[in-house]
Amino acid sequence: MISVHGLTKRYALGSTVITAIDNVSLDVRTGEFLAVGGSSGSGKSTLLNIIGCLDRPDKGTVVIDGQRTDQLSEKRLNSVRLNNIGFIFQAFNLISSLTVYENIELPLLIRKDVSADERRTRVNTFIEKVGLADRRRNKAHELSGGQRQRVAVARALATRPGIVLADEPTANLDSHTGIEVINLMHQISRDENTTFIFSTHDPKVMNRADRLVRLEDGRIIEIVDNAGRDVSIIDKIESAGKYTG
Repeated sequence: MISVHGLTKRYALGSTVITAIDNVSLDVRTGEFLAVGGSSGSGKSTLLNIIGCLDRPDKGTVVIDGQRTDQLSEKRLNSVRLNNIGFIFQAFNLISSLTVYENIELPLLIRKDVSADERRTRVNTFIEKVGLADRRRNKAHELSGGQRQRVAVARALATRPGIVLADEPTANLDSHTGIEVINLMHQISRDENTTFIFSTHDPKVMNRADRLVRLEDGRIIEIVDNAGRDVSIIDKIESAGKYTG
């Protein structure tokens, strides 16, 4: 369970103060597949960064599994990021000189509590789950965009985190491949009971979410339950052109 209350985050840009997140409150259920929608600059990435303990709010609290993150030391925050949260990035962030297997294995090498046998088992399990068994020895630079994002999904899940945060995971993919990646994430969320929170401006991607949280100018303007079933709302958003930026 994730609970955020009264989050506010401001940045100084020269003499101008920009409010990236403005008094945002939200509860995210365990195992939920949640989309955060909004145009560029609406606050999506800032919200994910704060939930993921990559940034701190100016006001408000984040509670993850009963722990207030603002009360944790930097050492404890590092542990939460390593053990409890997986990250998927728009730009994949793979090491091009490493193989598929090695990229997925990388976060596990830091974990002292994971044996070599367990490490092999986890890496091979998630290589199979993302459909890249025949590519395990390929270097990252030899893969297509969709394959690279599949590796990124497997890497995020290899530590078996309770939460995965994905910032615009389909933005660098064509429409068909993007839907394939979101469907993969959705299936793994169900199989592993993993909470996924992902940002997007693509209505077709929003359509897979259990709920859609819409941000505008750093504020929540709408929360749609069962967004994937409410096709009329998704069509309305798409036709209005609010998420084309």
